[in-house]
Amino acid sequence: GSVSFTGERVPEYYEVPPQTWQGEAYNLGPEYEVCLLAGTDFLLGISLEFGLGISFQQRVHIATAEAPEGRLAPQRAVVLPNGYRVWERHPTFQGRLSLALEGGVLDLGYHSRRGWVVGLSLEF
Repeated sequence: GSVSFTGERVPEYYEVPPQTWQGEAYNLGPEYEVCLLAGTDFLLGISLEFGLGISFQQRVHIATAEAPEGRLAPQRAVVLPNGYRVWERHPTFQGRLSLALEGGVLDLGYHSRRGWVVGLSLEF
């Protein structure tokens, strides 16, 4: 599994139940992932791994404010837009090449949600 801190600054909003409109979407908090990895050694100290998983990301959808005829009217009070949050699920896959070093492992791989990933694991 993994946790990716991809949350954005979410504007204030008035929470309503999930709606049919999408509005502007923001990531809220970390993205969590559960995955299964399988690998094999194919050269001295080098292994190839593949994995499938599912990630979960909470997203906030905030209604866009539209003024009539595209003009903004002066505001005397602050009105929060309606918004709702939902958990979105995304299937994931990854592949990586690992090099066993003395005291650790160096990884280079590709993840379907994160792109290219470089990792270093240390053994104590």
